[in-house]
Amino acid sequence: METQAQDWSPVPWLMRSWRRAAPDPALRVQPRMIEAMKAYPGVRKTLVPGTLTRYEKGELTPPLPVIAALEDIVGLPQGEISSYLPAGKLNLRDRSAQWSLLTRADAADTTPLSGQDWLDLATLVTTGTPQSPERVAFWSHLLVNEMSRSTCAGYRLRIRALELLAADAVISGPVEDAVRDHLTACGHTVIGDALAALTEVHHPRGTALALQTYRSLRSEPAESVAHVLAIDLRQGRTRPHLWGAIRDTLREDLSSGHTELESVATIVASSLTPVLLRDVLYPFSREQSRRVQLSIVRSRPETLPTADAREFRIACASLARELAGQVTRRHEDGLATWLWRALVDGTDPFIAGLVVSSSPYGHALSHELERRYWSGSTTRQGPLGRAREFPFTSVALGTCRRRDPETLAAAYRAGSPSEKRRLLTPLAHHRAFPGEIDLTTAMRETGATSRVIYAAGMSAHPGLTGLDDPAIPGSQRRAARWWANGPDPSRLAS
Repeated sequence: METQAQDWSPVPWLMRSWRRAAPDPALRVQPRMIEAMKAYPGVRKTLVPGTLTRYEKGELTPPLPVIAALEDIVGLPQGEISSYLPAGKLNLRDRSAQWSLLTRADAADTTPLSGQDWLDLATLVTTGTPQSPERVAFWSHLLVNEMSRSTCAGYRLRIRALELLAADAVISGPVEDAVRDHLTACGHTVIGDALAALTEVHHPRGTALALQTYRSLRSEPAESVAHVLAIDLRQGRTRPHLWGAIRDTLREDLSSGHTELESVATIVASSLTPVLLRDVLYPFSREQSRRVQLSIVRSRPETLPTADAREFRIACASLARELAGQVTRRHEDGLATWLWRALVDGTDPFIAGLVVSSSPYGHALSHELERRYWSGSTTRQGPLGRAREFPFTSVALGTCRRRDPETLAAAYRAGSPSEKRRLLTPLAHHRAFPGEIDLTTAMRETGATSRVIYAAGMSAHPGLTGLDDPAIPGSQRRAARWWANGPDPSRLAS
């Protein structure tokens, strides 16, 4: 397996992987691929294999026309690879084009913008002529709404646009207001993404809002907020004055005796340094401390026992060989590393899962993880005997795209209540929650009201408009109406 010190950035790795997996085998060699690329506008006629090699190794940043040509040649949607490029450069240099975009953005509530339009708008707003707070607020509310309902490249482009706006000190206030309004409007059914957009760019109130949301929920949706806080703490972005509130919240939840609260709090606690963890555990009994520390050790790759870490590394390498054999029938550099990042390493498994999903291996990985770990009929044997499930299998299955989403719907119909609960997020991201399923029954079976509404909303389920069971909390009934009355999610893939 490749060493973890190697730098496998998304764009170079995806370019190389997709060239090697091109549907036309003749295009898998650089000279033939380059000849095909040169037929596309904007691709220089002087492009040579040496330059393409430097793009694929990350030594040079590839121009957008080169990536767009590759996407089209291998049959990818626009932006599937280019959406991982660093933001900040304005594509629209012509003033008339900039004016046209601003005009279209003012009517975006009736005539939708694409994900690339949103990214261009955010770049223009943060590098060009200042815009009024009212205009920024209007755009921010629309953008958060669309980002929460989008998938694939459309999602990544919109979340990057939101991060650009949130990072700008002049307009970060209206962006924060839009996120706050969104959390209430959607009944906290989609919360992690919007909060992460603030914390990722060190928004001055991002972590405080995430902590406030976490403390107010204390229920099923809090897991996604816990991951936001965990990443924030692990990457050292948390402001020192918030530590006391975070510590007291963790102490309360870890000693609550409530399994779900303790499980969610462990996600946050697993990101703490030894010094901060000792601060949290200071008033605990020896037995309580031991139990918490054991849970954390089992959830952190850097503290895994040597034998466990070795098992996961061998499993990632074995899985990489299996996937590469299914897709390209050849070894693929970097795949084992990306599998480790997506399935074991807790630094940012969601982003790593998105990268693998954008690769030629996303479809095969989704099926393989379900077969190995979520199918009750399979024998889960691994290279070291009975295989343990990867720590972030659920995250990977939630992000990886498969070309036959109806298989997820079939698995849901036939699954046990616990299996159905685990399938809700993958179903949401594939817009494949079965339309004939009664939502009230699904909530009762899975015990996951928010996730059922999320899956139903992403799938435009017809039952959302009539969800008026008084047993369902009022906030969740309002969330169902929010999903039912929003833009059609199917148009937000671009």
